Amino acid sequence: MRVLIVIKRFSGTIGKDAILDNFGREIRIAEALKKKHKVTIIAGDHAKKESFSKDMNGIKAVVAPFSISGIPEFIGRVKEHARQNDIVIGTTHPIFAMMAYLGRCKRKFVYDLRDNYETYDFANVPLLKGGLLGRFVMRRVNNFLIRKADLAVCVSHSLMEKVSRLRKGKKTMVVENGVEKLFRPLSKASCRKALRLPAKAKIITYIGHVSKERGTDLLIRAFLKIRAREKKAILLLSGKVDSEIRINKPGIKWMALPKRIEVVKAINAADVAVLPQPLNETSKYTFPYKLMEYMACNTPVVATAIGDVRRVLAERKHGLANPNPDDLRVKILKSLKIRGENYNNITKKYEWENLGEKYSLALEMIR
Repeated sequence: MRVLIVIKRFSGTIGKDAILDNFGREIRIAEALKKKHKVTIIAGDHAKKESFSKDMNGIKAVVAPFSISGIPEFIGRVKEHARQNDIVIGTTHPIFAMMAYLGRCKRKFVYDLRDNYETYDFANVPLLKGGLLGRFVMRRVNNFLIRKADLAVCVSHSLMEKVSRLRKGKKTMVVENGVEKLFRPLSKASCRKALRLPAKAKIITYIGHVSKERGTDLLIRAFLKIRAREKKAILLLSGKVDSEIRINKPGIKWMALPKRIEVVKAINAADVAVLPQPLNETSKYTFPYKLMEYMACNTPVVATAIGDVRRVLAERKHGLANPNPDDLRVKILKSLKIRGENYNNITKKYEWENLGEKYSLALEMIR
């Protein structure tokens, strides 16, 4: 079967390049699907407005300029490729999914929802940028695509429950975010040495956007209380830091970690890895990449019990915390006493190869 996937090239939050950085859910799914199908990716470039093609290990990737004024031309590019494919998948953002839908040439259409897209807006469009009007328009586009899709693929069970209300019995399924084989257990001592971290300190790690939206402020408040008890404890952070977050505090260490293997080492260097999400309209429906990346390294995990995180860690309740500093502190202190975890029986089913097989079977059913 021939599959066309329409995405946006650059991530709006961290600016990662899906094509040149070989990054993101959509690329990992495409890699898994290519084992049984011929896969083409069209990546709309709203930032650099570049145009080029690239072979990504057997996947044809086409980068095309995207702008509001250039929508007709972009849809034309989608149509050109859709005619040569059996199924068209729209993902990464409702606007790019709408481009896929409008250019599908009567092919089966799959809407892949990696987030609660109702929280998205038009970041670079005057009048629609942020605010209620942008959210209203985005919600209408999102709901239209949910209703029209031949198949809706949701990143979490909580999102599937929300989406299914608009589907009226049409096929809807869950394919979570997976984990790369790069994330694996390594020697804690070796990783600390490589990153120049103290050999014997208690290290608590958080990797990701350092922001209130992701709950880093809750983690910092919990850590400062922990450090009153564990005098040499370190909170290791890595990721973009929002201006509202103050990390210049005793025991807090920030590292850039530009290479993926350095992220793996930082997780393995930790005594506890934390996912401190607050409760909001994003976290309720997401499936955090970092959860599986932490667990694949068998580092003890403490995560707030929100959305599908609660489902994944149902048998590890000592690692589930309420989204407040006090409960995070209690659960982190308990987890610091654990010498190691073994999450292999959980993480195995979240390997991209296995998730790709699940995705492939669903595509065959709507062909």
